[in-house]
Amino acid sequence: MASNLLTKEEQNFIRFVKARDDVMPLPLRDILHWQIKPKNLHQKIQSCLALTNGEKKLDSYQMKQTKLANYNNFDVTLLYKLIRNLCPGLKPTQGWGIKLNYNDTTIGDDIERIRVIRNELGHSKSSKIPDSEFTNRWIEFKIVIERLQKAMSKNGYNTDYKENLREIEELDFGDEPREKYKKFLLFECAFDHLQLSNDREEAGVSIGGSEIAMCGENAVFKAEVTNVDPSFWSLTWQKTREHVTESININKEKYRGSTDRKLVITSVSKEDEWKYQAVLSRNTNGYNQKIPSNEILLQTLGVKPSFDVWNVTTDMDGITIHYAVEDMPPKIYNTEWTRNGKILDFENSKYVGGSLKDTFLKITSPSEANGAKYCCTVTNAVGSTSKDVTFDIPTAEISTEPQSYYGSCVLISSKVVSCPAPDGAQWQKSIDGHTFHDIDIREAKYYGSNLDPESPSLEIKTISFVDKQYYQLFVWNKIGEHVSNKIFLNVIGSKPNVTICHKTCMKNHSVTLNGTVFVYEDCLDIQNLFWSKNGQNLESHKSGGKYLEVGMDNPSLTIFDVNQHDAGSYQLTATNAVGSTQSNIIVLGITNTFFIHTINHHE
Repeated sequence: MASNLLTKEEQNFIRFVKARDDVMPLPLRDILHWQIKPKNLHQKIQSCLALTNGEKKLDSYQMKQTKLANYNNFDVTLLYKLIRNLCPGLKPTQGWGIKLNYNDTTIGDDIERIRVIRNELGHSKSSKIPDSEFTNRWIEFKIVIERLQKAMSKNGYNTDYKENLREIEELDFGDEPREKYKKFLLFECAFDHLQLSNDREEAGVSIGGSEIAMCGENAVFKAEVTNVDPSFWSLTWQKTREHVTESININKEKYRGSTDRKLVITSVSKEDEWKYQAVLSRNTNGYNQKIPSNEILLQTLGVKPSFDVWNVTTDMDGITIHYAVEDMPPKIYNTEWTRNGKILDFENSKYVGGSLKDTFLKITSPSEANGAKYCCTVTNAVGSTSKDVTFDIPTAEISTEPQSYYGSCVLISSKVVSCPAPDGAQWQKSIDGHTFHDIDIREAKYYGSNLDPESPSLEIKTISFVDKQYYQLFVWNKIGEHVSNKIFLNVIGSKPNVTICHKTCMKNHSVTLNGTVFVYEDCLDIQNLFWSKNGQNLESHKSGGKYLEVGMDNPSLTIFDVNQHDAGSYQLTATNAVGSTQSNIIVLGITNTFFIHTINHHE
């Protein structure tokens, strides 16, 4: 008597149908919302001929749904159609509706995978899914969902697709009677099965089995033959890739467990992605007759491990390498650490952690790490991935402008390279380039400087000739210390040059004391200049027209309507950041006429 309880295969079918209805729409709704806000949807549709005209236009029900623009009511069919026609930026790598390659993993590629998985379920002629097929299909769908969740999380969408899928996966049907789900099963899939006629006269062979296998697991193909007398016919296996066909020797370790009617490919990897086929053959009167079966293209799932976390920290106990490997199938079965190419001896107390279950490797003796390259290699059935780090004392290089002008602000920058990270840094200076002393950057002169070990800088405010010294940077980390290159701060600049002479104009009783002020090319600009009379500054701009105004462009002093009150000693002073320069003194004497005499500094 047939059991009235749901079989495992029927439970598999129900899980997949629930995943189709409850989980598949979730990422598609988020993707559509990310690309097109509901308020803009109707306008976008009206601008798309493919959705309003032609064979594949939206039907009346779909059009009504889109006008309401409640994405939560959209099914997979409608969501896919809208994304395909309104979101050109999501076009899959191979194009819409075209078979994907395994390495195609964009958002558009995974949208296309959802369509394929849904259609394959929809075209099923049975309400049962065998365990092996269910496991492979479920893993494939799970990988797609995890990848889409990661992508959409980065775009601000937090729906937990994985949790919804996990709840379906863990559904417990217990002793549920089939009658409870009868309508569900009948509605979802017809129970008709196509049977090969047993009275066919012609010999034939076909193979079956899952075309998808997780790397590291076994793939199994079984051959079914009809109207064959084993005494006359033999069955062999072969595989084809591109235009190369190879016979399979089932006695090899790779095919352990195989028979002439069953091909077992153990621990599959990417190298096993071939088209597999069984061949019936016999030799009759010298004629070699061959009957090939259908082909099955084996596709393997899984990716090589990748590191999510890889960084180095230090503390009082030593140096720690932190690491984490992305949790994607197939599982990692080996972790190996090497130092300069040699496998680490974990019996040695110098090392803590570093196993499959750990997320760190601690090196308790920093001297052990000096100049050493540590490498971690993790391996799963797809392959291996390595990550390495080389430890050494830090290096530092400092630089500044080749010349520094007196009175300016100077920045000495640095480039520090250190693994592990530097623990400290100190700026130093020296008069002779041999004996260096620490600089206290807390002094006002060095305001703006910093001792951040990874990017220290020294800023010197308003430099003078006292700062014309050698500078270097001292840095250290857990392994050792280092002194940077030395640079010499070349402070340049000189005071202004000032010359004077005079010119008289008897006609209008004016005198011009001509001043010439200049600086050399590598000197700082003039900041101030003025004339003085008997040691007192003359404010030409407040003279009421007595003096022609003196400025940077006109350093000469013109005195109008000269009289006895203008007699005195006149001198021009110019100042820049380096200092001030005074001209010779011109003595203006007034009698019935006036006379002018120039007094040099030495007089």
